[in-house]
Amino acid sequence: MVYLLASSLIILLCLAFTECRHHHTHHIVSGIAAKDCEYPHIVFVLIKKNGKRFACGGSLIDSTHLLTAAHCVDSNVESVEAFFGSTNQYFMSHRIPAEAVVSHKEYEEKENSVVNDIAVIKLSKPVPVSDCLRPIEMATSKDEFVGDCHIAGWGKSSANSSTSVVLNRATVPIVPRKTCLEYAENIENQHICAGELVENGKTTCVGDSGGPLTCTRSSDNALLFTVAFHKCPMLRGYGLYRLEGRRHHIVNGTFADICKLPHVVFVAIKKDGKDFGCSGSLIDSQHVLTAAHCLAGNITHVTVMFGSEHKYYMLHRYIAKSFFAHSGYEKNDVTVLNDIAVIKLGKKIPREACLEPIQLAVEGDEFEENCIIAGWGKTSWESSPTIVLLKGEVPIIPKKVCSTIANGLQDQHICAGNQLRNGTTTCKGDSGGPLTCTRKSDKKLVLVGVVSYGDKCDNGMSIFAKTSYFAEWIKVHTEKQE
Repeated sequence: MVYLLASSLIILLCLAFTECRHHHTHHIVSGIAAKDCEYPHIVFVLIKKNGKRFACGGSLIDSTHLLTAAHCVDSNVESVEAFFGSTNQYFMSHRIPAEAVVSHKEYEEKENSVVNDIAVIKLSKPVPVSDCLRPIEMATSKDEFVGDCHIAGWGKSSANSSTSVVLNRATVPIVPRKTCLEYAENIENQHICAGELVENGKTTCVGDSGGPLTCTRSSDNALLFTVAFHKCPMLRGYGLYRLEGRRHHIVNGTFADICKLPHVVFVAIKKDGKDFGCSGSLIDSQHVLTAAHCLAGNITHVTVMFGSEHKYYMLHRYIAKSFFAHSGYEKNDVTVLNDIAVIKLGKKIPREACLEPIQLAVEGDEFEENCIIAGWGKTSWESSPTIVLLKGEVPIIPKKVCSTIANGLQDQHICAGNQLRNGTTTCKGDSGGPLTCTRKSDKKLVLVGVVSYGDKCDNGMSIFAKTSYFAEWIKVHTEKQE
């Protein structure tokens, strides 16, 4: 059996001997994606602290208690929520808020060490125990272990990478205390080291804080220690992290304020066994408008998330009750036709600040010079999608001009962009997102287009499905799903 290992009364993992370096895998350095149900005790913990949101790992140690690191929840904590039931952050089946959090009263962050870095979270209700969700037993000081141990988490794969959407894991050996002291100062009896003492070896990184080190006991399995600190040196804070967004997705975009674009939502899609992301727009209290190509194929799951600029820290996650892509959707070598779809949420959205549907433009509307594009897509064809919402200002391109650049344009299409090489435009991952413009007659921001397609993100222009053209279709299919 696998056990969570404990050292006296203190449970923590000191990974202070290797730096997080650049890798293409995510979170666990040199790790691989964990399988469903492989680590049924592991929990994703979302913490709101000082007005900002942070994430840590944790371990379910009984039906109502989690074990994590004290530095994750040590001060000014406003709320704590536990997510579990999936290896993918977007598709967690359970979300339970904390009733209480208790950190070790002698927790202290020193210059070269962290001591008593342990905390217990009490959940507001018991978890529904199953084969894929169950507590792990803690090891005792007398236990002996066989083989390598396991680390797992949603943290970074290097100091410069972003955190992972999926749970990653790796096997690591326990490092003898004498060896560990050669790499890390101030190691105490409450600490234990694990990992590969090689360049770019397997270890934890920023975002794995509070997660488990599990080892196979001679007789069974146990949780050994929780992640405390290491030299993934991007942030001083020994593993507690805030995801710092970089310029991704909207080419030449800037960071967006969700309260100024309260209609923008992130759509997480499981299609043909793989995970995809699109953007969308809230058009009433229960419907989202997106692109048909986002929902083409064998769709098994759609989740709509909103309430934050950051993909990992969304305040609301609603599973789609149904969705309807245009029956005339077609993609060919020249153009994309009828690229519009409606998603119905499982319940109505709450009325609150920074969350508001957007009105659709109508035929004949006139707009101010520059419009707004927004999404979580790429900033270039070769880059990765962004974790924070980006926006950009672009003008509408007259159809006559657009037709000289893009073939197959019809009345259902609208073009926007600054037409400069590598100019502001949408890119892969922004699909389904909004083109919004300020209407001259009432100065109101309205939804003019839905991101459909473009030319590898570098020609400063994108093609959108024109919402006014599809107004009747949208009306029919939002009413149809009532």
